[in-house]
Amino acid sequence: ALDDKGEHDEAIKAYRKALDDPKYDTPGKAWYNLGTALDDKGEHDEAIKAYRKALEDPKFDTRGYAWNNLGNALSAKGEHDEAIKAYREALDDPKYDTPAIAWANLAQAYVEVGKRKQAETAFKRAMKSADPRGSDHARARLGLQLLKSKIESKALSPDDRAMADKMDSGV
Repeated sequence: ALDDKGEHDEAIKAYRKALDDPKYDTPGKAWYNLGTALDDKGEHDEAIKAYRKALEDPKFDTRGYAWNNLGNALSAKGEHDEAIKAYREALDDPKYDTPAIAWANLAQAYVEVGKRKQAETAFKRAMKSADPRGSDHARARLGLQLLKSKIESKALSPDDRAMADKMDSGV
């Protein structure tokens, strides 16, 4: 809740306190939440460590989310090949119920490393996958359109322009 309110430092303290408590029985969840708070602050190296610790916990049952967020943190650092592996792991988790997110993220990582064909396939898979948030199909459609065309960047909204600029630099 603290992280959702933008109180990242307080959230980080709370998750670390929980992890210091020997009676705390869901460390994977705390490590995952710590990673999210650190990622939100832009502390990607520390977030990566936290996500990996979450994945070490055999009782942690939302592994796909941790793999996806690990991919995001790696991508933010420019480690796109490692991010691709993480997104693939997220998609391999049968309990991961928001695959459109990971497919769209995977597609963007492929764009970043210049793999247009794989990016196109991943964008298409994103559009066919479950999207409970409702935004990832739109993100995948836009990504696919930008990949296949040369729309003038200045004709797009600022958010769309940011994605188009990534497409132009990554391909």
